[in-house]
Amino acid sequence: MKAAHHGRKGSPSKRFALLAELRPCPIPPAYVSARACRHSTDIVVPLCREKRREELLLVLQESLGRFEAELQGETALAFTLWDERTPRVYRPKEEERFADVIKQHLVRDLRDRGVIAHREVEIRVRHGRGGLAGERTDIHVDVAEPHSVESRPVRIRAIIEVKGCWHREVLTAMETQLRNRYLRDNDCRHGLYVVGWFLCPQWDTNDSRRAEALRHMPPKIEEANATFEAQARGLSTGGVTLRSVLINASLR
Repeated sequence: MKAAHHGRKGSPSKRFALLAELRPCPIPPAYVSARACRHSTDIVVPLCREKRREELLLVLQESLGRFEAELQGETALAFTLWDERTPRVYRPKEEERFADVIKQHLVRDLRDRGVIAHREVEIRVRHGRGGLAGERTDIHVDVAEPHSVESRPVRIRAIIEVKGCWHREVLTAMETQLRNRYLRDNDCRHGLYVVGWFLCPQWDTNDSRRAEALRHMPPKIEEANATFEAQARGLSTGGVTLRSVLINASLR
């Protein structure tokens, strides 16, 4: 998978085990005396949680790499994301179904790591007719932080936004939707932007979404991947951390 397999250090198996092997943060002697005076753990713990949240994003990226491997492997399953209109002429399933399949994969693939994934989670409720519209995320992921110093387990969270390559705002929604809406005024500040690449000769030319994809997306999957990765780096400011994954869901 382009977004999940290039430009990262360390072995996939080692990074995949991160959530299972996270150790409590060491507390230096100077902090022990500070804690005795302040009765607080705010000095050290948030830094450790920040690292764990970033590790969660890496684990999600690698899991989606395995998802793409299933789609494009020897027994390719990409066809399950398409509807056959006539022999050898196909249309991608709706974006919502694509997100459903991704969520189910994460649940199955990361169950042993204690990762929980939910679809269409409401993170803001609309209050009254004149209130702002509520917000529902595509996929909301969380995992209990091991060895938490609090009396109750602390949940490490990430929000995933899923887009088909035909979406009119596919090149801008990472900022306008994921960063500026879902991660704004939210204790969850880590997001993953997932785009499905469906461009291939088998796509029905009468499907208006195909024309939209050709209009908005770079011509090559490698260029599209580089575009989204650059966006994620540029938007990772002000306490927000973003990553991107481009999934090759095309037919061969």
